[in-house]
Amino acid sequence: MKQHTPGPWRIEGTNITEGSSGYIVSTADDRGPMPVAAIGLCNGPENEANGVLIAAAPELLASLEWALGQMEMDAFEPEFPEVKAEWDKAHEILTRVAGRAT
Repeated sequence: MKQHTPGPWRIEGTNITEGSSGYIVSTADDRGPMPVAAIGLCNGPENEANGVLIAAAPELLASLEWALGQMEMDAFEPEFPEVKAEWDKAHEILTRVAGRAT
């Protein structure tokens, strides 16, 4: 199974290369900052929003895993097609993140 860099992650504006700036997502714990991703070559609102989303990824993953786990413990069976489609999509995402599918 693939393992991602443990969270929490944070975003900060920085110089990525000489003369160009963007956003760096890095670890935000007692190990000290370790880069996870670089976003964009300019400090635009879309690049910042992308960085914020990427920085939240470990927490989003943990929440999704917890929610699906709770539903499975309760033997949840979606009754409506729209709910079933989203349930299946959530499981597909977790499978992809875990490296069990591409």
